[in-house]
Amino acid sequence: MIKRGNKRGLSRVAKNVTIYLLIVIIAGALFFLIKEMIAESQDFHGQGYIPTLEIVQVKKVSNSAVTVTVKENFKNDFYGVVFTVYDYENSEIGQYNLTMNQLRGRNFEIQFFLLNLSNAERLTIAPISNSIFVKQYTMSVQDEWIFSGDNDKVEMGKCVIYSQCEDNNKCTTNTCSGGFCVYPKITICKNGDECCPGGCTVTNDNNCDGSEGN
Repeated sequence: MIKRGNKRGLSRVAKNVTIYLLIVIIAGALFFLIKEMIAESQDFHGQGYIPTLEIVQVKKVSNSAVTVTVKENFKNDFYGVVFTVYDYENSEIGQYNLTMNQLRGRNFEIQFFLLNLSNAERLTIAPISNSIFVKQYTMSVQDEWIFSGDNDKVEMGKCVIYSQCEDNNKCTTNTCSGGFCVYPKITICKNGDECCPGGCTVTNDNNCDGSEGN
């Protein structure tokens, strides 16, 4: 037979254990939140920064398929990655998501399909957070690839002035916007710019050779 005093003692122990467990859970949640906040606040544009995930090569297989090779510079605990493709006007064409396990299972080389890749200008990679305490979200872009010209890669944060974004295409405007090189197509008929845009002729653009522009 248990005395009432013992019951009160057991109740107090159970209460203390519950409080202790809650403190441990809250501390764990705060640890992971702070860890992700630190990772998210890293300066991805800083000089000498080495991204965890780096785009090594991109090949446009067709106007609807692209092959991407990724390098994992450091072991990470990301849930997955998001590839985003943009056109010449910096508008999003589409995204492709996959988990890190899927990416590793394919030896960091994947092929995916998106509609209308003919106007694709750049591709970015961003990790997806892995947390049991908060909803998964897409983190900051870690690397990008420029499709223009001979597929030379433009490193994050290296674009400061327009001259660093030369794509050797007379019919695009070399633009540096927020550290990214973007290449809007020239669409205005204008004399002397060495470009004959689509719809232009020799009558309104002296860069055209008598036939309609490209």
